[in-house]
Amino acid sequence: MNQSSALKNIKYTSIHCHPVHDARDTFTDYSRYISMLDNVGLDKVVMYGNISYGVTDEMIVNFVRKFPRRIIGVPEIIPWEKDVKDKIKSFALEHGMSGIKLHPSLGFKPDDKKLMYPIYELCLKLNLAIACHSAIAGPVREKTFNDCCQPIFFDRVSDDFPELRIVISHCGWPLIEQTHLLSWRSNIALDITRISPFYYKNYWKETIGLLLWRFGPQRILFGNLGILGKNKNGYDFKTTENKMKIELKDTLKLLTGLKKNVETELTALDTGDYENIMGGNALRLFAK
Repeated sequence: MNQSSALKNIKYTSIHCHPVHDARDTFTDYSRYISMLDNVGLDKVVMYGNISYGVTDEMIVNFVRKFPRRIIGVPEIIPWEKDVKDKIKSFALEHGMSGIKLHPSLGFKPDDKKLMYPIYELCLKLNLAIACHSAIAGPVREKTFNDCCQPIFFDRVSDDFPELRIVISHCGWPLIEQTHLLSWRSNIALDITRISPFYYKNYWKETIGLLLWRFGPQRILFGNLGILGKNKNGYDFKTTENKMKIELKDTLKLLTGLKKNVETELTALDTGDYENIMGGNALRLFAK
């Protein structure tokens, strides 16, 4: 089977999906969102909560309840809430969630033993993965970017919780040097959301090869944000669909364009590697 045919047979699962980007909105058009995923060519998505963007617990739970075969739910938590442990238990035991999302730019550090370690212990007990926003920050929380969002904070967490499944978002960009230092931590994986030249032109052509060399294709996860834009008529599904198609196409182009590199000993990816990066790794890490 040639490379082109192999890629067509892959069932793509995108990690790091956010349906909306405005906390003032109320989104209820779940079925149309699923139709958009069909048109893009995505079999499943791992949907991350993002409270400041309006991707609430309720929205994630509703998506999973309505489309359990298509949506893998990972709601965001606020670690200092008094009922945070009860919420996590409810997510796992009552609503079928597969992990929890952390956004340290709220104002906490992932390696805060007093605040975060009881949460990690509970996630291990409930078989929940951790997805953590790292490095790149939007305007809502940019003031805490340098203090809280550095990927290196997970070095200690990984050491203290070697069985905890950890996914670092956006590869920790632009602090890629820190991310490389985590490569020997076998329980840390990277989502490559927004690696598309659609966002950052040619930057990732070199970077993705180095990350694959250090982490291996078993710990790299394809992502496609899927944030709905707006026009005068409401949510702009068509424009969002086109952007997602471009991201998917660009990601595949980057991966298939990798050549053997003598310096890094990176070899061209095979069909199994594409299957893992484009969906298999996400399904494994967020398995219930």
